[in-house]
Amino acid sequence: MNLFLGRRNLWIILAVLFSVALFSVLAAHAYVGLFSRFISDDYCRAGVLRSQGFFGAQKNWYTTWSGRFSFYLAISIAHVLGGAKLAPFLPGIFLASWLIALTWALSQFMRIVSPAAPFIVPLLLAEVIINGTLVASPSIYQSLYWQTGAITYTLPLIFSAVYVGVVLRSLAVDSTPTWMAFVGAFLTFAAGGFSETYAALQMSALFVAMVPCFKSHAKSCKRARSVLIGGLVGSILSAIILLVAPGNEERVEASVVQAVTAAPRSFLSFLELSAGFGTHSVQYSIGASRLTMALVFVVPALIALNLPNRAPRSGDQTSISFDRLQTLVLLPVVAWLLIVASLVPTAYVAAYVRGGYHPQPRLLITSHFVFFSLACCWSYLVGNTLLRNRLTIAFIQSRYFAAFSVIFAILLLLSPIITAQRTLLIKPTVQRYASLWDRQDRDIRAAKLRGATQVTVQHVPGTSQDSRGNLFFDLRLMDSTPGNWVTGCAAEYYGLDSIVLE
Repeated sequence: MNLFLGRRNLWIILAVLFSVALFSVLAAHAYVGLFSRFISDDYCRAGVLRSQGFFGAQKNWYTTWSGRFSFYLAISIAHVLGGAKLAPFLPGIFLASWLIALTWALSQFMRIVSPAAPFIVPLLLAEVIINGTLVASPSIYQSLYWQTGAITYTLPLIFSAVYVGVVLRSLAVDSTPTWMAFVGAFLTFAAGGFSETYAALQMSALFVAMVPCFKSHAKSCKRARSVLIGGLVGSILSAIILLVAPGNEERVEASVVQAVTAAPRSFLSFLELSAGFGTHSVQYSIGASRLTMALVFVVPALIALNLPNRAPRSGDQTSISFDRLQTLVLLPVVAWLLIVASLVPTAYVAAYVRGGYHPQPRLLITSHFVFFSLACCWSYLVGNTLLRNRLTIAFIQSRYFAAFSVIFAILLLLSPIITAQRTLLIKPTVQRYASLWDRQDRDIRAAKLRGATQVTVQHVPGTSQDSRGNLFFDLRLMDSTPGNWVTGCAAEYYGLDSIVLE
C-alpha cells in the first residue's frame, strides 16, 4: 500500500486531521498571547527610544549594553509601529511567520526527495517541529509571549527557516542565481545580530553543512556552495559586530559584580559546562512530553514510508546503503554538537564571569528547535531508509500496516489536543494581569494629561515572589522597592520624572 497512491483519501484525511490538531496548539498560543503586555526590559527599550530617538537608541544600547544590533533595530521598529499596542499581537505574528517560513523550507526539501508529495506534508512536518519546540521550552512566556524575549530568541528562528529554504532551493534548481547568495548573506547577517546564542549556533551549523557539501562532487552541492559561502560571510560579519561592541565590557563588569562565587577560569571547565548544558537541554527535550516525542519520532517516519519517493538505484531495495546508516548514526551526534555550540556563550558567562550560573530558560527555545528539527529529519530518514528494504515493502503492502498506522495515528492525535488544553490553562492568569496592567496604564496616562510629573498608582501583582520582589513569570515588575530599575524605565517610557507604587 502506498500512502498517497493506494489509499490516498484515507491518508490525506488523517494528515489533515493532524494538521488541524497541531494548528489548534499554535492558535491557542496566539490567543493567550493576546494578553501580553509590556513588562521588565520592554519599558527600558521603549523609554530609551522615547528619550534618545531611533538612531540614538541603537547607539546607546550598542555602546552601553551589548552588540545585539538586529535585536535593538527590530524592537525599536516594533515600538515605532505600535509599542505596547503591538505587543499582544506579536506572538501570533511570529507563530504565523514561523509556520509559513518552515513550511516553505520543508517544501523545498520535499521537492528533492518526493516531488509528488502533496502540500499538506511540509505543513504537517513544520507543525510537528514547532509544536515540539514550544512544548519543550521551559519558559514559554519569556520565549514567546514577552516582547523582548520573543524578538531576541524566537524571531531569528524564523530567519533560519527562510535561509535553510534558500539553501534547499539552490539544491533543487538547475542553476543558482547570484542573488540567492546575497539573500543568504543578508539572512545570516540579520539573524546573527539577535543574540549570541543564535550567532554561535548559526556559525557552527554553517561549518557543519559546508564540510560534506564541499567534499561532494554532486552538481547539486556545487550549486549550493555559493549560498553557503554567502551565509558564512554574513554570519562572520554579524559575529564580529557582536563581539566588538563596546557595551559587552560594561555588561560583563556588571555581571562580575553580581557574581555569588568565584568562577573557574580553566578552559576545561568551560568545555565541561558547554557539554553539560547541551546534554541537559537534550534530556529536557526528551523528557518534556512522551506523547510529543512519539509524535516527532513516528509521524515523519510514517510519512516517509508512504510517500512516493524517487526511484531508488538498482540494488537499493534489497539492502540499506552504508551512507544512509552513516547519516543516521551521525545526525544525532551533529544535533548534540550544534546544541552545545548554541550554549557556548552561556557557558562562557558561567565559566568566566558568574560561578554557578545556568542558562536562562528563555534562550533554550533555540536549542530545542535544533533538537526537534533534526529529530524530525532523522525520523524521516529512518522511514526513507526502511522503504528501500524488501521486507519493509512487503509489510507496508499488507493490510496489517494500514490498520497499525491508522490506530497509532488516532492515538497520537491526543498529543496536540492535550497540549492545546494545557496552553489555555494559563489564560486566566495572563488575562488578569492584562486587565490590571491596562488599568494601571490608563491611570498613568490620565495623570500625565493632568500635568503630573510624579504619578502614584497601584502595583500589578505578579504570579510569584522571591528575594528580588514581585515577579510575573519570573520577570521583574514595577514596585515600590527603592532603585527598582523597571520602575525607572517605566517612568522614562511614560515621560515622567518618577512613578510611585502604593
